[in-house]
This record gives sequence, C-alpha cells and structure tokens, in this order.
Amino acid sequence: MYIRYLYSLLVLVSVYSFLYAKGTAVGTVVSGNAQIVYAVEGMEYNSTSNDDTFIVDRVVDVDVVWEDSKAIEVASNEKRRILTFLLTNRGNGDDNISLEIEHNSSSQFLPENMQLFYDTNRNGYFDLPDDKTITDVNLSADANITLFIVADIPDGNFTGGEKAEEFLVATSEYNVSSPNEDIQAEIDIVLRQEKDRASGSYVVRDYWLESVKSAIVDSEDNATHTGTKITYTIDLFIGGKSEGKKIENIVLIDAIPESTQYVLGSLRLNDTSLSDKNDSDAGMYSERSIEVAVPKIEDSEHHRIFFDVVVE
Repeated sequence: MYIRYLYSLLVLVSVYSFLYAKGTAVGTVVSGNAQIVYAVEGMEYNSTSNDDTFIVDRVVDVDVVWEDSKAIEVASNEKRRILTFLLTNRGNGDDNISLEIEHNSSSQFLPENMQLFYDTNRNGYFDLPDDKTITDVNLSADANITLFIVADIPDGNFTGGEKAEEFLVATSEYNVSSPNEDIQAEIDIVLRQEKDRASGSYVVRDYWLESVKSAIVDSEDNATHTGTKITYTIDLFIGGKSEGKKIENIVLIDAIPESTQYVLGSLRLNDTSLSDKNDSDAGMYSERSIEVAVPKIEDSEHHRIFFDVVVE
C-alpha cells in the first residue's frame, strides 16, 4: 500500500503572494487547502485537507527618495530653487503622513523662505499657482506623490562650492482600521518603516558669467568731443572654474549712451558682422539699444560683442 500527496501549487502560490505583498489590504482573510491524491490497493482516491486561514496584518512602510540626480546649482540671491522628492506609501492601508523640512545645521549657508509644496497636477514640475503648500498628506496603499522643497538663496558673497543640505521627513500616523470589524482585534501592526527621511542639497556654483566692457577712443587728438568715434567691446566668458562648464541662452542688451549716436552697421559678434534689423542673425539695434544673443559659452571660450558710437 502507498500514498502519494500532490499539493495544489496554485493554492500555495496564492497564499505566499498574499503573505509578502505589502499592498494587500489590511484585514484580508487568506485561506487555502491542499488537494491530495492517493492510492490504496491499486485504487486511486482524492481528499482535501483542512483550510489554513490567516489574516493580513497592518503593514506600515513609508518611503522618501530625493529625485534630483545631483546637487542643485544655485547662485547668490536666486529665488524659488527647487529640490524634488518622491513620497510612497509602501504599506497596505491608508496612511495620514505628516511632513516637515529639517535643515542640516552643518550646512555652509541657510536657504530662506523654505516651503514644502506638492505636485497638485502631477506633471512632475513645480508650477505656481497650481501647486500648493502642504504639511501632511493622506496616501492610500502603494500610492505616491511628488513633493518640492522650494527656497530662496540668500544674497551673500559666495566663493563657490558652499552647500546647504535639507531633509524631507515623513512620519506615518498609522491606524489599524479594517472593513471587517469582527477581526479587528486579530490584526497586528508590522512597522517596517514608520518614519523616513531623505536629504537633498543646494550647491553654490563655482563658475559664473563674467562680462567686461571697455571702450577705445578713435580720434587724432585722443580726446572725446563732437564727432569722436568710440568703439565699445563687451567680453563675455565663464568666470571661476570654467573647465567642463557651460552657460546657455545668453541675451545681452546695452543702451547707447546719452549724447552719442549709434553707428549703423557697426554691430559685430566675434568676427561676424550683424545686421541692425530684427532678423535671423544674432543681433539687432532698436530704440537706442543693441541686443545680441549668444547661444552658449563653454569652458574657456570668450565671445566679444563690438559696436561704435559717435559723440554728438
């Protein structure tokens, strides 16, 4: 006589998936049994084991992640600079989660007007007036939300490289409520992560846009008087640690000085003459101002803008 046992893999897989899936709702009753096939004296029989039942406990698991790929580069007196975080409820119940910002006291400067906003329209970007300030949020199981720390950079004499580190702290105010009140007392609380924090940082740029304006007087007596032509040069380059750095979308506007007249056709960018019209090239003259667009400056490049005026 022999007996062979065949357990239903489907039942077992279902049981284990319920056991380890944090998103399974708290209070869920999980039940399973084994199907048995056996033979006695050459005859095959079928049998079913007793039901094994357990109740899914309350899992509390809060997760905060800083989403920016690196420290956010800032400069003195910049406004509304943003650190981006993702808050996820990895537990299996609705959680009310309190939120706060903590400043690392070892930071080299203190950002001003720090506020916490949430991504109201869920587009992944900080938008005013759509995005609103927030101090706590209710998240359902497995849900997430994008949050922004928004701060102003103080007006200071920075040398570059100074850092400020800010923590986003999320704390679950969990409960153990279940739709099935009859099993309420049987539900345990599993605190995987009741509180989580993630840090993001600002770093003051160690490079910046430099502009140097100079003038050459073109007259036989080297004096400035009516009819004297003056050539202005504006030199644009990256100051500080320029290697590997880039500044883009530069637009320079310079007003023609009082008591002088712009010399039509004198506008140049590097070795290229520019028309005075608002056309496809990089420069124009309008309403006693010149305007020149420089797409980018990289590394140790210098871009020079030239124009002439005549003293009236």
